[in-house]
Amino acid sequence: YDPFLRSSKAIYSGKALPWTLGYVTEFWDGLTGITVTGQGVSTWVPVKGTHNFTQGTDGARPTYSNGVLTFNGSDEQLATGSFDINQPCTVGVVVQQITFTNGDVIWRGLTNAVFVRQLDPTPTIELVQTTTIPSTDLAVGAFGSVISVANGASSSIKVNGLAPATGTIA
Repeated sequence: YDPFLRSSKAIYSGKALPWTLGYVTEFWDGLTGITVTGQGVSTWVPVKGTHNFTQGTDGARPTYSNGVLTFNGSDEQLATGSFDINQPCTVGVVVQQITFTNGDVIWRGLTNAVFVRQLDPTPTIELVQTTTIPSTDLAVGAFGSVISVANGASSSIKVNGLAPATGTIA
């Protein structure tokens, strides 16, 4: 899979972005490892791990200022090279939904991978693979932590430390 960040017009904060994939742990920190080229971020090197987020097309790069990555919600994204994303996997992000657009992806792996997206009615976000687990705990305009766990019948999405929404992700 090729994991990537393509925010739904959201900001990824200068807080740490841990991504635990099965037995592989990657860890990105919004204050380190950022290379800005042209209009935005061309590379984001992890603090721990080997999978850099990159973007070679200048017009598709998110902007970066004061420890914050801002994506435009349409064509800006950061991607890594391919590596397996198998269950169980846990992804944690600190994010602010600046606006809400039904179906916009916050993070995902490609090719039938697990992902998190916005879904009507606002402010629903959901953990998705072949089934979905929705949460309405991340208000538009507010920063929040989102921890998503894909682990078969023990899957969940948890926002801001509140009780997680649970279900099965197959």
